Amino acid sequence: MSNIGLSVSGINMAYNNSGTIGVGDADILISLKPNHAPTDDYIKTMRAKLPQQFPGTSFAFFRLISSARS
Repeated sequence: MSNIGLSVSGINMAYNNSGTIGVGDADILISLKPNHAPTDDYIKTMRAKLPQQFPGTSFAFFRLISSARS
């Protein structure tokens, strides 16, 4: 899921927890499949590769813990 730019509704902005404040800001949520490799490995790879592929862009990574149980 991705949210890029400003939301249309002020209500959406009120519940947004990442602080997208302009048209150049984005949230990208990546969902991994069950039994995937360690999340830290994916984050380490993205931290290394994304700045090389998109110089001058800032990145932040947050791990969300799902409360859903299968």
